[in-house]
Amino acid sequence: MSPPPDLESAAAALFAGPREAFVAERNARAKQARSAGDAGLATRIAALVKPTATAWAIDRVWWTAPERLHALFDAAAELRAALLAGLGTHGADAVRARHRQALAAATAAALGHLPTTAGSPATRRRIATTLEALAALGRWPPPGPGCLGEDLDPPGFEAHGGLPEVTPSASEPGAPAEAGANDSQRARVEQAAAAVRIAAARLAVCREQHDALVAAHRGALALLEQAAAALSRAQVEHETCAAAEVACARDLEQRKGELEAASDAHAAASAALEALRDASVSRP
Repeated sequence: MSPPPDLESAAAALFAGPREAFVAERNARAKQARSAGDAGLATRIAALVKPTATAWAIDRVWWTAPERLHALFDAAAELRAALLAGLGTHGADAVRARHRQALAAATAAALGHLPTTAGSPATRRRIATTLEALAALGRWPPPGPGCLGEDLDPPGFEAHGGLPEVTPSASEPGAPAEAGANDSQRARVEQAAAAVRIAAARLAVCREQHDALVAAHRGALALLEQAAAALSRAQVEHETCAAAEVACARDLEQRKGELEAASDAHAAASAALEALRDASVSRP
């Protein structure tokens, strides 16, 4: 397995695989990136968190049946546009119905990737809530499509039901003045719902930026730890080299003294030799 060229490719390979093998595969890919000389990519890969079971189930829908999520994204965008256009409750009924159907289909598809024992109402709510929040955001958060690691918070008034349902009053359905007041109230509720969803989308973007900063901070901490370890090793090497330099200087001084003594001895021996030679020449 060659080192991944970028974080999105590495994440896609991880999140598309078995959840139980996520940690081992992540560590292996981070090690390969580091061996290839890309310490920054290695740090970002190592910061990827093993997905929750429900987030992983939604990821599986993307990797096995992406049309389910495309349909949900399209339905959410259509509903959002209808509400922002000021359509009343009845005017948005068909769009709302398509949105509910798409959400139910995507939720069922995600549940199909979990054990039957895990399909509790709470699990269904978490999946539906995350899908609704994802559709409200209109795009996948980093590191990319099919790489959702955590459940998302609800984007609207309810925890898992999508946009709030507004039904006609049951008290006096036939009174025209009452109906007009109800329509005005419903329009205000729809507008408030749209405002909440826009604010939720902005909140999701802020959360995305926050998560990116958290990941960058983790990466910076990892790099700082690596630098601290390298500095510690360098200090040890410096101390070792300094001690070796002191020992060499001491040996050098000793050798200088020995060299001077040897030089003096050599000069004395040379003088004695010259004297003997002179005495030998002067004899008859």
